[in-house]
Amino acid sequence: AIITFEEELQIKGINGATPNLDVIIELEDEIIAIESKFAEPYRSHTYKNLSTKYLTNNKLWEGLNKTQELAKKLENKYSHLDAAQLIKHILGLKTDDKISNKNKKITLLYLWYNVPNSEEAKEHQEEIEAFATIAKADGFEFALVEKVYSSDVSGSDNSTSGNETVSGNTGLSVDNYNGVMWEEIAVNADGKYVVERINCKPDP
Repeated sequence: AIITFEEELQIKGINGATPNLDVIIELEDEIIAIESKFAEPYRSHTYKNLSTKYLTNNKLWEGLNKTQELAKKLENKYSHLDAAQLIKHILGLKTDDKISNKNKKITLLYLWYNVPNSEEAKEHQEEIEAFATIAKADGFEFALVEKVYSSDVSGSDNSTSGNETVSGNTGLSVDNYNGVMWEEIAVNADGKYVVERINCKPDP
């Protein structure tokens, strides 16, 4: 597998800043792009709409009709999910030549941290699932992986679970990234994403 961090994707026909994905894992027949969230969804946010340069470029949205409809009405729709960022990731994965020209299955994997008995975490999960339903309605593979937060930042557990059937190799490792270390992004015997032995480390 080939693993890259902070991969910059160019959305075709759009000038300016490009969306950076936390991790991209390239397998023999699949590209798994990972957007990882730790504390961000639980902070106070005001999420903005997409710029008009995205909304008025209809060629960008070929095959993404439901996602385009969502993109037009993001304001005040989400309290915890940065849907605009995820939509930019989808557009980058669909239109950047270094991804799309490889003709591989593309999956955007959202790795997030749940907090038990938290109303904010429950709302965040509902927002993720609603977004996933829209992306999948357009035929885009959007997978969710949940890590249950533990106050023991030096320890580890196996409470993470995935909900998407995938193909590919097992035992992929991503270590020591941006203050959060996750290890063993793998495919288990049931063909589902599993993230094991995640240790949370504070930023220096």
